[in-house]
Amino acid sequence: TALAVRVIDTCARARAAAGGDGLVLFDGMGMVLETPLQARPQLGRASVTAAIPLDDDVSGRTVGADLRVRWAGAGPLSHDTGHSHVRFPLAGIVNGHGNTWQRPATAEVTVDVDGVVSLTATASDAVLERVRSGCLEIRWPHYTGDSNWCFGFPA
Repeated sequence: TALAVRVIDTCARARAAAGGDGLVLFDGMGMVLETPLQARPQLGRASVTAAIPLDDDVSGRTVGADLRVRWAGAGPLSHDTGHSHVRFPLAGIVNGHGNTWQRPATAEVTVDVDGVVSLTATASDAVLERVRSGCLEIRWPHYTGDSNWCFGFPA
């Protein structure tokens, strides 16, 4: 889960209209790798909550941020499956499969950055999606090149 927050002085932006974006008061970015997504099996609802440290490029300090996102299904559930079998001459074979469930949704996002800003926003054009996929690379024994066919990194 990644978060970027930028706070700009809009009054300074108006004064700097001749050639600048205004005064950036806070420009923080951060990421946490382990954030459990809570989702209903038919994607009727989902949510995620994360505490993310943000590194502020303006002050050079790190501040804490709390992120809460809630999605609610707002349309029909669609299902798509796919299979692929690709042969690369003199290199190998790649077999893949996918199982995707998707539903239009609305989202409500709340971000609290310690001592900087507190925001709440909604979006009516969000999407809930669950994807399960797999890929198998079968390299030919004489092939000596890279095989980054499945996921873009060496198998």
